[in-house]
Amino acid sequence: MRTGCLILLLTGALIGCRSKPVKNAFLELPRNRMERVVDSVFRHDTRNLHRFAVSYTDERYWSVFEVDPHLSRDTAYQWMNRNEEPHLNSFKEKGDRSLPPRRSAKIDHYITVRNYFEGKEHYFQNNIGANSNCEAYLEKNTLRIQIGAWYGLGGEGFFIYQSGARFLSMPYYYDDMLDDRMPEPRNIPLWQKLILDKTRYSIGDSLYGYISFGSIFYDQYGESSGNKADGFFRAVVKKRDG
Repeated sequence: MRTGCLILLLTGALIGCRSKPVKNAFLELPRNRMERVVDSVFRHDTRNLHRFAVSYTDERYWSVFEVDPHLSRDTAYQWMNRNEEPHLNSFKEKGDRSLPPRRSAKIDHYITVRNYFEGKEHYFQNNIGANSNCEAYLEKNTLRIQIGAWYGLGGEGFFIYQSGARFLSMPYYYDDMLDDRMPEPRNIPLWQKLILDKTRYSIGDSLYGYISFGSIFYDQYGESSGNKADGFFRAVVKKRDG
């Protein structure tokens, strides 16, 4: 099936269930079709999907996560113990000893964007996972996990918001152009799966997790991109500043 047809199919599914719980929504479409949409959304007019994208505060696309108390035994954490955190660290400042000296994430995070210098049919896909770090903050009853990379004047990655038994994955992008008048970023999670080692965390707890998601993301400029991530992460839960 051509991707254009998939876009139409996805739109129809969204229209039919945009006010229903996420388990009854477009996520019932086959995973391989969803991945095709994420990898090639830049080639198509995404305006017909933009109306279904929501901010992280919208509860429409929140899903139930799984719990595996033995998750920390996965071999991915053995790899993290053998490798140092990358130099492009968006969170750790000089003298900050709160992050472990070893890797906090073993993630593949592919971001697909349109290449405007070669026309809308050309694109590039970048995996920022090698430069990504993980941090986790607790504010009231919401845990915010941030996994991403910093490039000096900007950064990108994704958030995982967890509250109660539910969670939401949400990409992010920022640069040095700060303007409060810009619209809020919006997202359509096409699939998302989260496994944590606990049902609830407190300040100072160690956290281990696994995430897999794919989405169509619209940044504060309204530009669309395909995002998909898969991998493991860990952090020590901190209190959010401010």
